[in-house]
Amino acid sequence: MYAIGLDIGTTSVSALVLDISSGEVRKSISVPNDSNIEAKSYESLQDANRILEIATDILEKLVVSYKDIKAIGITGQMHGILYVDGSGNAISPLYTWQDGRGSQYISKGKEYTEALKELTECNFLSTGYGIVTHFTNMKMGLVPKNATTVCTIGDFVAMKITGKTTPLIHPSNAASLGLYNIDKDDFDYQMLSSAGIDAGVLPTVTRGLTIAGETKNSIPVTVSIGDNQASFLGSVQDMNKSILINLGTGGQISVTSDVPLLSNPLIETRPLLGDSSFILVGSAICGGSAYAILEQFFQSVLGEFELNDFDVYKKMESLAYRYLENRNEPLSVSTLFRGTRQNASVRGSIKEISADNLTPMHLVGGFLEGMVQECLDLLHCMDIKNNRTFTKLIGSGNGIRKNRPLQVIIERCFGAQLQIPKFSEEAAYGAALYALTAVGIFSNIKQAQKLIKYITE
Repeated sequence: MYAIGLDIGTTSVSALVLDISSGEVRKSISVPNDSNIEAKSYESLQDANRILEIATDILEKLVVSYKDIKAIGITGQMHGILYVDGSGNAISPLYTWQDGRGSQYISKGKEYTEALKELTECNFLSTGYGIVTHFTNMKMGLVPKNATTVCTIGDFVAMKITGKTTPLIHPSNAASLGLYNIDKDDFDYQMLSSAGIDAGVLPTVTRGLTIAGETKNSIPVTVSIGDNQASFLGSVQDMNKSILINLGTGGQISVTSDVPLLSNPLIETRPLLGDSSFILVGSAICGGSAYAILEQFFQSVLGEFELNDFDVYKKMESLAYRYLENRNEPLSVSTLFRGTRQNASVRGSIKEISADNLTPMHLVGGFLEGMVQECLDLLHCMDIKNNRTFTKLIGSGNGIRKNRPLQVIIERCFGAQLQIPKFSEEAAYGAALYALTAVGIFSNIKQAQKLIKYITE
């Protein structure tokens, strides 16, 4: 018996076939997400129908190759929205989580995001959030006239492959849009009203483990869950005692919580399963891309000296190993190069520069330590109570998987051994586990997570 997990990312669309008896991944496919649409400098748009085409093609190939598919789970990029009409057709681009229209000015000196915060008295909003995007589109006159509902790309794909015309949204995705009431596990209709947003444009929020419908082959398909939550479910065996650190293009640190944390705007409380379970999430906007920024700097220096034929990443790895052996007079690097969730204008810094440590080796080591320190600082912001003890440190994302020196620095900073899931498509794996639990193959998600294996095992 098998399950499929589908992950609709910003740069790729991936899927895997999970063997239910062993937890092994029998097949994985990853296809570039080539749906980007040329747009204004502050926009980030993708073609939703092209994404649907890619996802459908992947699923059809896997279903043909593996006959005993018990369930399909879906996850994907959060925060972004598209508009659909009454027949469930996409009538707009996908406005992704990277879309910056909320940072445009609604009036002199005031951004759309700030205007929405004032109207709703909600500080937990950022440009790229679906509600911010919709509010901005309303003010700009960009909402399609025949739009009936907004939804995430995962909701759209789940709706279309099950032949439905109305999208459903899981709490994990609903909360990512903004103006979500964690206590009621639903959108905050009072705040929406204060902002002049018609709540009728939002999809119905599901509860718990929900099946969206069936494919034409009669395979159950679950509602799409957020990629952060899916990655957590697919990486962590012991949710109560584990810290998950993810470094890829961005970065996140996540732990479960029995209660919401609403006192610190740097930390988001996100629904996990839609059953009053939560994860606390600190997001590093730059995250693993800080290392890419440093690589680009070195590339530009080499270019200026006409030394272009050079494997910079390989040399950076060598420098990182040297730094680990001889960490003398380290630089202090803040990797907030793209700001924070709450303040996009914040910038990074390089401090403690002396006549002896302004070297490529110190820069490489300082950047790696800065990436990890940002995540550790966010963990401290979570202010976790009840004498809770974390005994497991889990790492995911290609930034961690492909960089052994970074793994060592994480272990040093956190004072714990790092465990990395055996299979790299953690979000797709988590979506498959969610789906298997929803259809009753496993009695609960904790039982399903026993399938997870780590490289160190």
